[in-house]
Amino acid sequence: MRLAVVVALAGRVAWCRRRRRPTLAVNVTKEDLPPFFLIPPLCGSRLRAWSALECSGALEISPGDDVWVNAPLISTQPRCWLECARLWGEAMEDAPGCASRPDEGLDAINTLSQGLLGHFSHSMYEVIQALAGLGYDPTRLVAMPYDFRLTPDLLERRDGYFSRLKASIELETRRLGKRAVVLAHSLGCTLFAYFLEWLEHHCADSLAWLDDHVGLYFANGNPLLGSPDVATSLVVGAQQGMPISLKYIHEVLASAGGLLALAPRPLDVRSDDVRSDGVRSDGVRSDGVRSDGVRSDGVRSDGVR
Repeated sequence: MRLAVVVALAGRVAWCRRRRRPTLAVNVTKEDLPPFFLIPPLCGSRLRAWSALECSGALEISPGDDVWVNAPLISTQPRCWLECARLWGEAMEDAPGCASRPDEGLDAINTLSQGLLGHFSHSMYEVIQALAGLGYDPTRLVAMPYDFRLTPDLLERRDGYFSRLKASIELETRRLGKRAVVLAHSLGCTLFAYFLEWLEHHCADSLAWLDDHVGLYFANGNPLLGSPDVATSLVVGAQQGMPISLKYIHEVLASAGGLLALAPRPLDVRSDDVRSDGVRSDGVRSDGVRSDGVRSDGVRSDGVR
């Protein structure tokens, strides 16, 4: 009962913009709190450079420097910033001159920039503040930032994201003796859906694993049918409030295959690729007859080949 109260209140106050932290009216101790995992939205993970790059003038990028979001570099050296922010080619590899990787820990999804700009570049700041008011600290609150530029399969192939998420959930549930709560937002919901699919192929009994390790899942702003804004971002770019021209931000977003995970999906196609009228996307009905009246073996519905 206490667990239900904790997570219900967390979900209720997480997105309310309050200057004072919420507190619980019930007697819940820190030991009652389950491990809480946060999966941020699109563009909601801080990226840092992991190679050195000389820019024009006195500026340079060193390993560990902010890339997403680095306002001084964006405003003064946009081409240099672009070299670290974009991906290269259809394989979505690092640009020849610079490599960037997602930051780690709660700070990676709290605010995306240091200094004054941090007050205007919140990612999951309000959620973290709300959970802190409920008694959470870094010993029970786990951030799972990711490189939002990559497609889900590359997230696992390059960064081992799904493997690390599974291992982290197992570690925290075993350490604290409680099943985890997972809160995902926007693209994070899509990634968690991919994680569940991945789990079916990498776990002997995925449903049993979920029953043992995940107690609750909050899908906040789940883009079940995709987002129409993706088309705008891919065609002309979207500044996201940053001081950078559409030309440069378009180059970053157009190279980010992960953005396609939010592309709009048709209403009449189920997850098994069958429309609501029983016809698959290749034109074949569930009874083996194509929409033009020809069966999959080449025989028309009137018996003529």
